[in-house]
Amino acid sequence: MYGYLKFLDDILESNINAKDKSIVMSNYTKKALFGSVNIFLFSIIGGLAGYVGRFYLSKKLTISAFGLFFAVFAVVQFLDFFRSLGIETALVKFISEYRALKKYDNIKTIIFTGVSIIFVSTIIISSLLLLLSGILAKNYFKTALALPVLIVLSVWFFTRGVQDTIFSIFYGFQDIFIYSLREVRSILYLVSLLIIFVFFEGILVPAFAWLASSIIIIAIFLPILKKRHNLSKYKVKNPKKYVKKIVKFSFPVMLNSIGDTILGSLDILVLTYFATLADVGVYSIILPTSLLLFRFSTTLIIVSFPISSYLWAKKQLGLLKEGILSMYKYLLLIIAPIAFILISYSFIFLDKLFGADYTVGHVAFKIIMLGVIFGSIAKINNSVLTSIGKPQIVTRIILASATINLITNLLLIPKFGIVGAATATLFSFCLMFMTSLYYLTKFIKFRVPWISWTKIISGSLLILVLANYMKKIISASFIIETGIILVSCGLFYGVWIFITRTITLKEIKKIVRKIM
Repeated sequence: MYGYLKFLDDILESNINAKDKSIVMSNYTKKALFGSVNIFLFSIIGGLAGYVGRFYLSKKLTISAFGLFFAVFAVVQFLDFFRSLGIETALVKFISEYRALKKYDNIKTIIFTGVSIIFVSTIIISSLLLLLSGILAKNYFKTALALPVLIVLSVWFFTRGVQDTIFSIFYGFQDIFIYSLREVRSILYLVSLLIIFVFFEGILVPAFAWLASSIIIIAIFLPILKKRHNLSKYKVKNPKKYVKKIVKFSFPVMLNSIGDTILGSLDILVLTYFATLADVGVYSIILPTSLLLFRFSTTLIIVSFPISSYLWAKKQLGLLKEGILSMYKYLLLIIAPIAFILISYSFIFLDKLFGADYTVGHVAFKIIMLGVIFGSIAKINNSVLTSIGKPQIVTRIILASATINLITNLLLIPKFGIVGAATATLFSFCLMFMTSLYYLTKFIKFRVPWISWTKIISGSLLILVLANYMKKIISASFIIETGIILVSCGLFYGVWIFITRTITLKEIKKIVRKIM
């Protein structure tokens, strides 16, 4: 795979003309494909490990203790944007661009400057979190049990900062395979969780498990970074000059992180204040379960971000448009039917996997799952906009969506609880989808594939109808019933996408030729 990546770099760094476009596109496809495959596979493995850890934790802790841990965890995550200040994304962008221009002194300087800023901000936030942990435990969480969890996660906050910065540098160098290994953290977390629970019990176990996994990650990957991307022969030149460049780009990205954090964590933060810890526990299951579908869009984003930045710098807009439309189609083809199947089985899914206590969240689960479809497309749009140097546009999009999320949370949660929180998330994702699509088509001229999207959504809705009908007429055990329904829906969906020509045999052959 590394050979494919190097070959693409060599082609893009040459002066290509129109007749070479097919060669470039073929190799571009290979890079995107193999990068996506690596990231997706590790993402799935990491996602499963993290989810198994959450499942195991829900069995080892009471629903209130489970809710308390994730309430504290949400607060720490909320502070994360202050730590990175958007600089990790700036590192990815500028390392990728300077690498294309072979300016290695600039790469070393941008890394030195960015890492220095991140280090200082991380130390400050970790220290403040430690100092304020007693006040937060007493006045916000209203239980002394939150205090030791806050202390341990404050230390983890620092180690996580080091860990994320290391992987951002790998990402900037387009070292996709190594970057994909970041999901090992979830596996290490699960292993640490299982081991620590052998000797200890209680709410502190998952906090120490996260801390242990982060320390191990740093010990493994920091030496690898130094070996694979040794910049010792290059010089740091006038880092003060790059502070302004980094801040100018990263400040809007930081604001974007505020919005992403609000959309991902504010539901839990507001629930912690207005609802019970049991409600927080239920929502801490249904929200991350729904957001697992984001792993498909995240996989595409991870690969496409440096490539989009690269193609934009090289003015290869035709390749960029083709890549965007391909991501739209194949992302929706995958996530739409999965979403509607989970909507159909929401109550059974929560009951079988987590128990009757969590089934009260089945309506909220359905609502969030609908929002994830819109949010997945929006995430791709925002990533491309940021990669082409328009983070300020994404700032407006995210903050507008975050404002809607905040207002609707405050209005709906006190009365409707977790259903209100889910509704707020749905509204936010829909707004983000519409505004991001508007701006992306404004800066990169292409026709929105409404017909293709309609075909895919129609097929997915028919799957929902078929699944509900078959559940009524099939009288068998849960496993047999589920197997029959999944196979039937899968066959129907396959036939549908070919009949509607959403995907054609010619298109499949073309993809195979590019891969081979």
